[in-house]
Amino acid sequence: MGEHPAVQDLLFLEARTADTFSDDPVMDEQMRAIHEPVSTAEPPPTTGPTRSLRKLAPFPPDAEDTHFAERPPL
Repeated sequence: MGEHPAVQDLLFLEARTADTFSDDPVMDEQMRAIHEPVSTAEPPPTTGPTRSLRKLAPFPPDAEDTHFAERPPL
């Protein structure tokens, strides 16, 4: 995951709550690059003092109906 350290620092260390969203597609590679460090973080990232981080990965209707972690590697 070390391909873009400045972007990763911005996302995981300096980021704040999103208040805008983009229609730009997110590739499976990008989702995996985000999923791995967030899933294995100690302590787990939170969205507040009592709630765990929630991740939503919407895929097109023709995508497999499986949990992201169950999707086969690229």
